[in-house]
Amino acid sequence: MIKIIPKNDNFEPFLSPILEINEKTITTNHIFIQEKFFTVVIEKENKIIFFETEIETNEDNCTLKILTQNEIFKRNYDRLPIKYQIKGDIEGETLDISAGGMSFLTNEKPPKNQNICLNLAINEQKIDIEFRILRLQQNPRNKDQTIISGQFNNLSPKNKSIILQECLKFKLEQKGGSNE
Repeated sequence: MIKIIPKNDNFEPFLSPILEINEKTITTNHIFIQEKFFTVVIEKENKIIFFETEIETNEDNCTLKILTQNEIFKRNYDRLPIKYQIKGDIEGETLDISAGGMSFLTNEKPPKNQNICLNLAINEQKIDIEFRILRLQQNPRNKDQTIISGQFNNLSPKNKSIILQECLKFKLEQKGGSNE
């Protein structure tokens, strides 16, 4: 099933079965509203895919021409605004971190979908991390900086445990408690 969101606010989003999908089009049941442009949302495993579409044909079945496509990966862990210095292939400072990934600020502009090696210093412990860049965004406060978001690859159980402990400690401190 896909969720179809009309661009016109007069119509409510609705669900429709997918009859066929390929690189250029999505075919679904007939759409009974007089709209030309739609946002189509598909949830798959660990990601949500948004398609901006335009009706190509609307006869027995509806063929939607894909104009743009964006993916958002679902997170397995909460990201928390904990600051750490990053060194390695790229240098910067974390904006947020979880056991699954992080976002950080840097003056560098690497290519998207690249795997990089990073080193985090967490409470005097050095953690070597393999990181996959999923999203790049220009820092709205400083146009010379890039916000990089992504996920950790092959994070060792020990390193994952260190990050989880730090996140738990941060949550407890935010609630006014402390585990020290």
